[in-house]
Amino acid sequence: MIKAIFFYISWQILYDLFIYTDGRLDQFLATSVAFIAKIFLSFFGWDISVLGRLIVIEGYRGVEVLDECNALTLMVLYSGFIISFQGPNKERVLFIFGGIGII
Repeated sequence: MIKAIFFYISWQILYDLFIYTDGRLDQFLATSVAFIAKIFLSFFGWDISVLGRLIVIEGYRGVEVLDECNALTLMVLYSGFIISFQGPNKERVLFIFGGIGII
């Protein structure tokens, strides 16, 4: 539990001081989420367009993927959870990459 708390505090400090102020990682993830959502929603036969972070279904209002919705925090917290438990490093690395891929 102490490892998980330390990991979370370290992540918050790193994110608030460096990652958030730079903005490039959040921008990349938000545009990637919008693009993947376009591909997924296109399977339903909808006419979808993506303008950066904005997802638009023709004839409806758009939805913007904000920094809080780009899954970065979820991926980091998941990784911290896996790192906090004991086990073979090879399996933990596989769980981290597999889980991030699913997220």
